[in-house]
Amino acid sequence: MKYFAKAGKFGPDGLYATLLETHTGKTEARYSADARLFLFGQKHPRFQVPYAETVYLPMLVKDPTSGNVYYTTKIKDERGP
Repeated sequence: MKYFAKAGKFGPDGLYATLLETHTGKTEARYSADARLFLFGQKHPRFQVPYAETVYLPMLVKDPTSGNVYYTTKIKDERGP
């Protein structure tokens, strides 16, 4: 997933280059598969867990009745069992 690295390193120009490279000539299914591979297959360099397991705290909601914590957004891993 070399093209994802461009977005953070080169600011707006890197983001634009990344969008062009990730969207040009790809079907929606191929793009979705690449995104899933990145989210669930690549580890965050600092935390050493898949990117899908890293969250921004405001994305979490605590249920006041049960005390359980939930994501406000669900990223589905469709790789199978």
